[in-house]
Amino acid sequence: HAPLSRFTYFMKKRFLIPLLFFPLFSFAQKPVATLRVVGDTLRFRFMGGDGMTERIQFSKMDSVDRYNAPQTNEGKICYWTFSSGNQQITVGHQNGKRPFSRVAVTDGKQTKYLDINFFETPIATFSPAYQQQFRGTATYEIPEVYELVNVAFALTRRGRTDPNMIGREGDYYARVMEHFQPFARHPLIVSLSERVQDNYNVYYRNRENAYAYAFKGTKIQNRGVYNALWSGSNDLSNNDQKNNPKLWEDFAQKSGFRKFYAANRAFYQRDIAEVTRLLPVKQMQTWLETKFPGIYYDGMRVVFSPLINGSHSAQKFESQGYRESLMFICDARGYDRKTYTEAQIEGLYSGVVFTEIDHNFVNPVSDRYLKEINTAFGDREKWVKRGDADNYGGTYAVFNEYMTHAVHLLYIQDLYPKDVFDLVRKRRVDMNAGPRGFHRFEAFADELLRRYETRKPGQTVADLYPALLTWAGDVKF
Repeated sequence: HAPLSRFTYFMKKRFLIPLLFFPLFSFAQKPVATLRVVGDTLRFRFMGGDGMTERIQFSKMDSVDRYNAPQTNEGKICYWTFSSGNQQITVGHQNGKRPFSRVAVTDGKQTKYLDINFFETPIATFSPAYQQQFRGTATYEIPEVYELVNVAFALTRRGRTDPNMIGREGDYYARVMEHFQPFARHPLIVSLSERVQDNYNVYYRNRENAYAYAFKGTKIQNRGVYNALWSGSNDLSNNDQKNNPKLWEDFAQKSGFRKFYAANRAFYQRDIAEVTRLLPVKQMQTWLETKFPGIYYDGMRVVFSPLINGSHSAQKFESQGYRESLMFICDARGYDRKTYTEAQIEGLYSGVVFTEIDHNFVNPVSDRYLKEINTAFGDREKWVKRGDADNYGGTYAVFNEYMTHAVHLLYIQDLYPKDVFDLVRKRRVDMNAGPRGFHRFEAFADELLRRYETRKPGQTVADLYPALLTWAGDVKF
């Protein structure tokens, strides 16, 4: 799951929750405040949805540390507090009037800076016609402009070498490279290749925002539903100075992208049919709404590309009385049909979407137990070792990763045969305890399962939080 805003941004190398550590901005301005460091410890707290806290050492800070967050999150105004000793400084955005702030931090000998950016949250406009069309549905699609962006990144240096970004196996990838390789030196590809090499956010921002757009002839235009789906500058907007629609339109026209997309339409339809069959999103939604009462979504949208491999993310919107959850994922071509049964593939593949969807259910419940989470997961080494978990900076983010993957196993146990559960459990344990770095996942998942199986009549998964967090705080490994 990718670290970014909740928005629910998750990737397989996850950027998660309302905190970004990307050097996206450079501020040339006077500090709004100065914080004197006592000892070598600086504490910060992010307020606005998750209340995450963290400690950093002044001696290990860069000369400029940058923190980025949405202006609002889960309907709450976001702000930061930084403290050391008895001194505390609060930094907000004044209702969007001051999105950028700099704080000076000094130990009396050396001064460093905290640059704070509050980015504008993407918004959606769900018209009555839109709500009538999609309420109560789950859709599956490979949108045209979205696929254009994936094709473009497949041509970049990073796209050619990063297996998380682009899956480079199969006939479709071969067709993409055969057709588009002659255009790999187009100015768009050169720009993307330079920018994404050291900043994964460039990839996600372009890819996710592409869903807001559609072709109208040779022009790329906003569809009128979302202003954007990824925060920060919108590379497909006319306001962008580097990769605005004209550059994308030029690449599409010169490379013959629309003809390529049309020629592969039958392949896309088969891929969509397979994903629809193997990902029963409505079934997942119904199960989750039962286990987490009071949390619901009117529409679910699954957006994918045959080129995506492990770089998944999710987003949610609430507007005009309509709640929508979107998942950006890979397709199901990576599962060996000779090795696994259809039910086993469905169980394994379900984790791709389920662990995105259920953040939209798990996180709101976690918001009720911030103090307990900070206590139970305050000893980071107890729960996290080096790995992908390095992308999850606070106790809240770490707990939610444990919880979302453990809840997925409850879902599999409830609805699939034992052989499917055993297979999925092993894969989840191996993945989380191994490369992801959540090395106590097996014990945590087993404890949640034990409490779920012995729950009292009428108890839901949400009701199990207090006892589970008490166990997590007390357990010795």
